[in-house]
Amino acid sequence: MTKKTYNKWLARILDKRTPWTEQDIIFFRKAVKEVSLEADRLRIKFEQKCPIKGYHITAEQTEKGLNYIRKLAFSSNGKLRHTKDNPFNDREAAIIADFYEFRFVGLAQMPPYYGSFYFTAPIYRVVGNNGKSFEYLGVHKSMIETFKTSHGKAA
Repeated sequence: MTKKTYNKWLARILDKRTPWTEQDIIFFRKAVKEVSLEADRLRIKFEQKCPIKGYHITAEQTEKGLNYIRKLAFSSNGKLRHTKDNPFNDREAAIIADFYEFRFVGLAQMPPYYGSFYFTAPIYRVVGNNGKSFEYLGVHKSMIETFKTSHGKAA
């Protein structure tokens, strides 16, 4: 990783105001996946500086993510799916139905599948209007994992 690339990502980590785009998250994941001292420093700095409430994401990414999780949680008639394809329980579905915002809160190292390399998945927090929330890994449907949290509404 070049010094210019390192400084670019360090500035991005320290910027708490600008929402993260989908491209930002994709390229950041690639940057910290490297095996280098600079990538290690960025991972550590991200973990230290990530706000407790997480980073804002863009409106476009919010819309895309909300459509994605709603399709997983609810059928086209608005009823909660009670199938093995729905990774969300009743509590999480209630938060999705009362959606307020997403936050980008971290990265998770995922184990290799079918002989591939490890990869890094983004962790998103879904926050409801009542302040209840849960976190999930932003990867394809068969790998969604949710984490129960009860963080307050983000500012």
